[in-house]
Amino acid sequence: MSSPRGEVRRRGRALGLVSLGLGVAQVVAPKAVRRLSGVADSTTSKAVVPLVGARELVHAAGLLAGRRTGPWAWTRVAGDAMDLAGLAVALTGRGARRGRLLGATGVVLGITVLDVLVARQATRAKGTTP
Repeated sequence: MSSPRGEVRRRGRALGLVSLGLGVAQVVAPKAVRRLSGVADSTTSKAVVPLVGARELVHAAGLLAGRRTGPWAWTRVAGDAMDLAGLAVALTGRGARRGRLLGATGVVLGITVLDVLVARQATRAKGTTP
């Protein structure tokens, strides 16, 4: 049985790997990400998707290389809030595929729940240093 700190660290690394995968996809294949998520092929989305990917890569670096899971997990929560706001805006856009956008929104909501749980666990751990 692993210690609570070890469990927080393991979960933080898992979130780091999620961020790494999302970030690489958004930076390397932004068109595919836009198509899969249902986001319209607008000038704004063409600029935003790679930026969101870059943000995910920063989260990944902090979670995978850092020693403090809590603060980095909370940055993911803040990023999730930004993503949900962006998806809400995208739902009102012309050319949006609403079914895909609603699916993507559901996925982001699920990830947000996981991020909040890990961030809370890490914050409760002594010194937030797993």
